[in-house]
Amino acid sequence: MRALPSLLIVLCLSVSLIACAESDKERSSKPAPAGSKASKRSAASTKATTSGVAAPKSTDRAAFAVGQWTQHAVDDPKQGKGDVTYAIISKEGAAFWLDFKYNVGKRQMSFQALVDFAGGKDFRKATIHKVKVKTPAGTQTLSGAMLGSMKNRFADALGGGSPTLAGLPQEDMTVPAGTFKSCYRSHNKTQVFGVSAESTVWHHPAVPITTMVKMKTKDGSEWVLSGYGMTGAKATM
Repeated sequence: MRALPSLLIVLCLSVSLIACAESDKERSSKPAPAGSKASKRSAASTKATTSGVAAPKSTDRAAFAVGQWTQHAVDDPKQGKGDVTYAIISKEGAAFWLDFKYNVGKRQMSFQALVDFAGGKDFRKATIHKVKVKTPAGTQTLSGAMLGSMKNRFADALGGGSPTLAGLPQEDMTVPAGTFKSCYRSHNKTQVFGVSAESTVWHHPAVPITTMVKMKTKDGSEWVLSGYGMTGAKATM
């Protein structure tokens, strides 16, 4: 579980490079309006979870399942404010289609990845089979050799992580989605395309997909959970 936020950051950065290459001549996308469906869904979820979430009885996370989703409010000192959503929209064999949307400041990006989490127990063995990325030219599907470098980065991110939160320090954390008792706090270091990143992440097993309640990076970016659900996930592209 400690590896998963790094995994998603790697995917985000890798796909971002592909998207930027395809959109050099395209104007920056406008952030989603405050009244969009995504923001309304987050607001509704926040109301439903502000009563608080009890301390976890174990470090075991919920198994991945179609329908799960999360939304995080992002405050980035360089890019601005916005939100990031994750959703499990379907299943193909033993792998899940993970839908990702990044909407921060003037940067907007969507992609979907077919990921096999090795039964949802050992994230170090997770593999990515395909990626669909939305570009100004349309939707591209990357697999095989085209996905080679991303697969390696994905594996590197997972290799240094642990599939358990056991032994990590615990503390309460309050975010827009509510107060989460006894979150596990981890410190992560990731290197993507020669760029090092450090972050502190607060996890709670009640949060689907990422377990992430809050993330704070060394450069000052902050992600806080604004909504989540075990059902109701929708594709963003």
